[in-house]
Amino acid sequence: MQSQKILPALIRLEAIADDLNTSLALSRIHALAKSAKENLEAKVALAEALNFLGFEFNHSWSVSFGYSLDKILEEPVALEHYEALIQSARESAAKTKDFSEVDRIKDVLKSAGLEVRMSKTGVTIDMVGEIDAEKLKALL
Repeated sequence: MQSQKILPALIRLEAIADDLNTSLALSRIHALAKSAKENLEAKVALAEALNFLGFEFNHSWSVSFGYSLDKILEEPVALEHYEALIQSARESAAKTKDFSEVDRIKDVLKSAGLEVRMSKTGVTIDMVGEIDAEKLKALL
């Protein structure tokens, strides 16, 4: 049996050839898009699939759709760095009783599209939607 490394175009061609089963083709492209965030081979397969369907993957889609393929496929944001940053600020603030820096960091993280949860055991940051990595640069 052939592994998951099936020819990408064949997967989508099979779905489209099935009486133009667009929903199946889009479902498989969606699965590729999820894999493409972490896998170079899947990025190439996604670009090929979109090209096959007539999408100009090199075109900046932000004008039309509010985002671009480049943004979708960019390197994932490492949240651990920001968790450590805010945790360190919390520890300093506990000594000085001045939490303004903690609040500033938290505000930047929230404005970038992240959810910040703080407890006695530590800090957890989660993605709640689209992340604006540009806003995170204010914390570097």
